[in-house]
Amino acid sequence: MNRMRERAANVTHKACEVAAREGDSEQYYADNRDFNEAIYRACRNSFLADQAFALRKRLSAYRRIQLRARNSLLQSLQEHAGILKAIRAGDEQLAASRLHDHVLVQGERFSDMVLGLGIDDPLRLEAGVGRRNRGRCLKPKIEEGSAGMAGVRKGR
Repeated sequence: MNRMRERAANVTHKACEVAAREGDSEQYYADNRDFNEAIYRACRNSFLADQAFALRKRLSAYRRIQLRARNSLLQSLQEHAGILKAIRAGDEQLAASRLHDHVLVQGERFSDMVLGLGIDDPLRLEAGVGRRNRGRCLKPKIEEGSAGMAGVRKGR
């Protein structure tokens, strides 16, 4: 990581620290986005960075909610500190491992959040239907004689 990119990561990490200490999940969300973008740019892989930006945009509403969970800000901050430490030490393997673990934790938190919403079928999440509205959801149906997903259609 060059000095300019390292400085961007450090500055955004410090901003995350302030927001986390204040318990300000909205500010942490904005600062966390900046921190992640600094890391994406530092990877010097524009395709990977573009994919990460696109995925982040798609998940932004869920990420905002996740950051409101108890201890979420501090755990995220600690994970970021470990990632930065590995990057500063030039330990690519450790940095990759910590980044991988950080992403996996986010996925687990997302799963926990979905379960907490009372969605008994994750495929029904897009329809906005929870347990209370069981009968009003569009469920995928497999047509007889179809091969895999090609035979999936929406119906009642």
